[in-house]
Amino acid sequence: MLRAWAKQADRVEVRALLAFFGIFGTIALAPLAGFGTYMLILTPFSSADDRYHFLGWSIVGTFGLFGIVAAWLRVLVPSRIFAAHPVLFWATVTGLTSGLCIGILFMVPALFGRFNAMAAMAFIPVVIGVFLLGATLGARKGAL
Repeated sequence: MLRAWAKQADRVEVRALLAFFGIFGTIALAPLAGFGTYMLILTPFSSADDRYHFLGWSIVGTFGLFGIVAAWLRVLVPSRIFAAHPVLFWATVTGLTSGLCIGILFMVPALFGRFNAMAAMAFIPVVIGVFLLGATLGARKGAL
């Protein structure tokens, strides 16, 4: 099944659709993720007493940024390259997994009846992330 996802991810129409949704997802989520990463990088250099106050959100932003970068890698790089380069394959799998974990974390309140904007904003990226992760795993030689 994952091999079929990898073949679908290589189709021009699917790549165009993923890029279309990816542009909007990146516009919506990349500023938050980038700011979180920026805060994480500067935390050790800050002299403020409360410099670790937003450390959790900084980690969330960094994982989200890894997910965005990995998703764009998967959309732009064909499956055959993932099959040939194990470092690129595992970096993409790790990035997509971290992004999915953050997206699912934001969707949990919606599962318990507490709808919020972040839960709604995370739904489509999570669905796309699951597809991209499956397609990436399917691109590997010997995949299911």
